[in-house]
Amino acid sequence: MLFADLVGIRSDQVTGRTWGEKGCTPVVRRTGNRFSVNAMSAISMKDRMHFMVFTETSDADVMCRFLDRLAGHFRIYTQRYTPLCIVSFWG
Repeated sequence: MLFADLVGIRSDQVTGRTWGEKGCTPVVRRTGNRFSVNAMSAISMKDRMHFMVFTETSDADVMCRFLDRLAGHFRIYTQRYTPLCIVSFWG
């Protein structure tokens, strides 16, 4: 049994409160360069973590690629095909 999840990470800067001289509005400089990555991960009941990081949009093709890789890891460990039960929190 595996517990799986999907996460998206962005490089946006959270600009909050800053300080400056009284009467002068402070200017916070930023580059404007932003990027994002996504990751899928699964943790097994035997504390093995499997993950895949990707930059494209998460869709059925990416999910199938992750599941193929995941099944491949278990074929390596057991030398045979093993049914996988995945509990997912995607929603």
